[in-house]
Amino acid sequence: MERSGVCEETFLQKIKHIMDFNNGKRVMWDCEHFEKVKTILSRPEAKADMSHYYYFKKYELLQIGSVSSIVLKRSSESDDLVYMVPVEGYFEKLLEAHNQTGHGGRDKMLYYMKQKWRIPKSACEIFISCCETCNRKKSTARKGVVVNPIFSWGFNTRGKVDLIDFQSCPDGEYKWLMNYQDHATKFIHLRPLQSKHAANVAEELSKIFFTFGAPAILQSDNGREFAANVVRELVSLWPSCKMVHGRPRHPQTQGSVERANADVENMLRAWMIDNKSNEWARGCYEVQWLKNTSKHRVINRTPYEAMFEPIKNGVASFNLPRDVIANLNTEEDLENALRLLSDSDQQQQHQDNPTVLSTQEKTQEHICIVCESGVSLENAVTCHECDLETHINCGTLADQDTFFCSLCSRKKHIHDVQEDCHRRQKLAANKMVTFSTEKFPELAAGDCITLAVPTVDEPPLTSAESWALF
Repeated sequence: MERSGVCEETFLQKIKHIMDFNNGKRVMWDCEHFEKVKTILSRPEAKADMSHYYYFKKYELLQIGSVSSIVLKRSSESDDLVYMVPVEGYFEKLLEAHNQTGHGGRDKMLYYMKQKWRIPKSACEIFISCCETCNRKKSTARKGVVVNPIFSWGFNTRGKVDLIDFQSCPDGEYKWLMNYQDHATKFIHLRPLQSKHAANVAEELSKIFFTFGAPAILQSDNGREFAANVVRELVSLWPSCKMVHGRPRHPQTQGSVERANADVENMLRAWMIDNKSNEWARGCYEVQWLKNTSKHRVINRTPYEAMFEPIKNGVASFNLPRDVIANLNTEEDLENALRLLSDSDQQQQHQDNPTVLSTQEKTQEHICIVCESGVSLENAVTCHECDLETHINCGTLADQDTFFCSLCSRKKHIHDVQEDCHRRQKLAANKMVTFSTEKFPELAAGDCITLAVPTVDEPPLTSAESWALF
């Protein structure tokens, strides 16, 4: 059976070949071995041999109602639940990761799965090799001369705008796709346009600016669509927003958004093929989400995480077993599932560290700044940043003597993430400059050279490709 361009039978045959090759090495678990380990973990008092001790050291059994799962051993309740998956379940998990990253490559899929499931890298590579859509979009890497890389620190320091031409396959009245990207965090906004006139561009930019604020520097393509008076009037609403024009058609200054354009085109093409639809004006919003929640090579995290915090997407953010999530319909169901998860954690900790809990009389209570409930003086912890009292589980311990409440911790986390993104931008730029210097030596008069013709405003799909979807 083939789903999203991936043949499940071919994938399982290649996985079976690897399992036969690694016979005796438990790199991958089949259902039989998975159930065997589950049985061992369910009886902690019966440790028969050394392998049992190994399983108890590396894994733990998670019981939520009637659903039991094997997860990696956690050092605390705040650690992510990373589920072990049998070979027979690889395809479903890899298919989800592949679709949620917009037919992303190996690194994006591994980043998506690292806090959810334990699946080996080799299985991920096999899955991608079986995807017809990914094999179709493969292209050789293009090398260019890097003259003056651009750096940005912090959100809304610099915004970059460009248009993608969809005139060859219009979606009703929509013929253009606007791509606005925050340069520091790589967070993008996609908007379908009926034309590239200044009025249309200004209207969509205003919606973004009124939601997220205007950048200090707005870098455009310096074409007709961005040099019009309407855009300048829009920017004049925010005096600190200065228009800086990148040289038109030069990836040296517009490289970041140009690469984002290529990714968006590939992801939109894959979306149209998977959904058998030419309605890219509707699909661009889903592609925007997939792009912002996929790992970016330069900043080494997702743009969503660089902008906000770890990704939140419905009840899936709690990382409960899929069988449990399928039965959640009301808020009470969710609260009951989380309570069972907490009880399972406490039971596991009691098995690992059996202690006798002593009761203490409560004295004067204060109000926790985070959860706004009472906290006794014995259990109160003072935040290092705001100097207010909170529960120990309503914050994080930076080191042995430094504690931050959840509010201050989030602020510090975003600052540290954006600072790390800026550092990684510099590393990537230095790498590109070094490679450019080594790859393109000085030339003398009379030397023969080959120049690639730039693909300016090349449409992502030709009419023939568009009709081929059907």
